[in-house]
Order: sequence, then structure tokens, then C-alpha cells
Amino acid sequence: MKTIGIDLSWSGNQPTGIAVLDSDSIVVVHTVTTNEEILEIIQEHQDARIAIDAPLVVPNTTGRRAAEDECQALFGKHHAGAHPANRTILTRWTGEVRGEVLLMQLENLGFVHDPTFVQKRSVAEVYPHAASITLFGLEKVLPYKARKHRTYETRWEALSTLQTLLQTYAQFTPYTIIGVRGKQLKEIEDCLDAIFCAVIAQQCVQRGAAVLGSIHQGSITVPAQKNL
Repeated sequence: MKTIGIDLSWSGNQPTGIAVLDSDSIVVVHTVTTNEEILEIIQEHQDARIAIDAPLVVPNTTGRRAAEDECQALFGKHHAGAHPANRTILTRWTGEVRGEVLLMQLENLGFVHDPTFVQKRSVAEVYPHAASITLFGLEKVLPYKARKHRTYETRWEALSTLQTLLQTYAQFTPYTIIGVRGKQLKEIEDCLDAIFCAVIAQQCVQRGAAVLGSIHQGSITVPAQKNL
């Protein structure tokens, strides 16, 4: 089984991480910028399921989608609630919702929007923070994102833990994390998030998928757990 993980930049001006997981080995992982670069990699792996960390269907102009409401209800206590997704926020950079554009381009290549990942050439929106709770059994999300008052030491420790957890599902050359700062650390974060997305698709197929929201109003897919 082959899966592709995409940590999609909402604006298109920042790097996007992309990873290809073939069985249990990562065969591609790096950052790109444009949709064209993303599609170039995907066309070399047309038999894959694709997991994208970005809103793919956003019908609402303001507020939140039902998917975010469900995510907050289930994962808010774990600090894994999703950010609000609406057209006002997501179109501020280019006038389009980038995830919707990429989804349409993938559908033109023959992929199918299928939040359950049942179909082989399926595409679904995922959210790694929520998946870290169901997949790794964490009580709270790992604090590896850059935030105000969050130190590099905290992020290094969290990214190192994330890398170790991911290596239980996917074989890849580990990154040197401790001591790395700035853009280099952000690139490692983007690549690990992309690997995480590929693992989410892999595990949704193997253990089942829980779909929050709906395919027409916007959905978020996470690997299932018994009480979800």
C-alpha cells in the first residue's frame, strides 16, 4: 500500500511538506512551494491514497464548519481542537481556497474525494493533532509548533518525540533536531508533518477511519479508536 502525506501551506507562499510512504518505508520526503510541484510528485505515484492537512471543502463564508465543532467536542480537552476554517480566512492570500483548488486538480487526475480512504486513489482532509490522540494515545498534543512563549528546547523535545512515534509506523532517516533553529527547524517540522499525514492514511486503511463533518460540508478524517 502506498500513501502520500501533504502538509499544505494555506497561503501558497510558505513551504509545503510532502512525503510518500510505500508499505512502511518513506521513499520521498521534502518541501515544495507550488501546486504544480505537488502534482509532479503525485503523478509518479498515481496508485496512492492522499492525506492533506488543509481544508479541502469550505462552503461557509464565516465561522466554523461542523467538522471543527466535532473536532473540538472530541479533542478539545487534549488541546487538539481544529482552527476555524472559512472562506474569509482562507481566501485572504490568493482569493481562492488552496485546498479546494488542489482537490479539483487531483480529481482531474482521476483521484476521488473519499474521507474514508476506502478507495485506492482517494483524497481526504486530515488533522495530525487530533490523530496524535487516537493513534499514539497521547493525553495532550505535542507542543512542537512555534508559539509565543514556547522555547526552542520545548520544540526540540516535542519534535524528537514525534519523530520517534512516527518511526514505529514508517521507516525513514531520522532528522537531527536538537540545536536546529529558524527556517531549518520549520522545514524539519513540515517534513515530519507530511510523514505524519502519510501515516494517518496508512492507519485509516488498516484500523478504520473516523470522519468528522461531512464530505459536502467539509470533513476531517482521523484514525479510529474504540471510543470514537
